[in-house]
Amino acid sequence: MKNNILTLLSVLSFYVTTNAQNTKENKEFLNAITISPFSILDPIHPTIQIGYQRALNDTWEAQADVGYLFNKVFLNYTAYLFAPTPGKITFPNRKIRGFKVRTELKRIYKKRRRSKAYLSAEIFYIKRITEHTESFTIEDRSFNYSFEIDDSIHNYKDTFVNNKVKVGLNIKWGMKIFIGQLLLEPHAGIGAAYRVVKQFDRENTNDRIIQRNFFSDNQLGNKIILSIPINLRVGYRF
Repeated sequence: MKNNILTLLSVLSFYVTTNAQNTKENKEFLNAITISPFSILDPIHPTIQIGYQRALNDTWEAQADVGYLFNKVFLNYTAYLFAPTPGKITFPNRKIRGFKVRTELKRIYKKRRRSKAYLSAEIFYIKRITEHTESFTIEDRSFNYSFEIDDSIHNYKDTFVNNKVKVGLNIKWGMKIFIGQLLLEPHAGIGAAYRVVKQFDRENTNDRIIQRNFFSDNQLGNKIILSIPINLRVGYRF
């Protein structure tokens, strides 16, 4: 009789422990705080970004992110280390300030024990003000420049303020991977943005900027551009 009671208690104890563990693992957390660590590597808009997401029901979730833009310290230092002639690079004086705001609505279309797959629509707004130096081509030789020009001078450098705003819409695919209360969320997508660039303290705003690389994003005027968001969120669920 005593052995039967001990056996029954052992079985009950095992069942309760296992059920408690499964309940904890399968618990549906409705909220999460996220960060986007790879945003600091963005070659155009390096950002410290934090977000909050909320499950509205079994199918829909909402996400909001805000970010603070900062100087390209990391990328400049990397370029310095891997330059063909280290020590020969001089970095332009780029004072950057600005912010990002993103709102996103996700539709869960596949749900498993430790993951979810979703499609989403994201609206974003980016405000970025920079002070830096670029090279320009002289388009109008009749313009009264602050420096002397002759037939041998075709380009010049100018330091100016670049004020840029982007508003856009992205359609994204993402995967949410759960490790306990830890959340990993890789996502990518495609969209379009309306970009408005205004420049101040320029010699001549009619002169064309000489873009130095693919990531240069300082062309004066209004334009619709392609948006390709690729990132990873890391979060804590609660």
